[in-house]
Amino acid sequence: MRILCFVDVHGDFGAIRKLAKKARKADLLICAGDISRFETDIDLILQKLDEIGTKILIIHGNHEGSDYLAEKCEKFDNLVFFHKKTEFIEDVLFIGHGGGGFEEKSPNMEKFFQKNEDMLRKAQKSVFITHAPPFKTKLDVIGRNHNGNNTLRNLIIKYQPVYAISGHFHENWGKKDTIGMCKVLNPGPYGVLIDI
Repeated sequence: MRILCFVDVHGDFGAIRKLAKKARKADLLICAGDISRFETDIDLILQKLDEIGTKILIIHGNHEGSDYLAEKCEKFDNLVFFHKKTEFIEDVLFIGHGGGGFEEKSPNMEKFFQKNEDMLRKAQKSVFITHAPPFKTKLDVIGRNHNGNNTLRNLIIKYQPVYAISGHFHENWGKKDTIGMCKVLNPGPYGVLIDI
């Protein structure tokens, strides 16, 4: 399965046009949040994403409200609001938890993953989709400091997904790292194709 991952578009229609071209090679798209600048032009942004014509699993970032984005996504055929959701596609378990970006710990995220622990343990392959990056990786460095989410890091260590897709820190667009066997990725607004 080939997946086009992206994050932090923030209403950049040029980025969406580039994503549409890359999406021709993808079976699925993943958006790790912040498609808008505080929900400005969100209907048009979602319309343009939907017109790509490929299923998009999308979570909210810190620029969108979860209920608002969930309601907006319902109007479109190809957009699946994926906060606190799980889905098997082929043999891969996708699990999403949106929002945030600034917290060191996320008790709600931990509870959600614990609720789905049986599924996570049984899945041979899983992909985590969050807006916040995991702590102590190349994805969370600002200046000399790590600013990521330690809860997410611990969940990655515990469940070892094949990929963890996140964003939030624009300085780290395109950066990759690993936590154990898991590849962590901030794909940025122009997107990165991955194969699973």
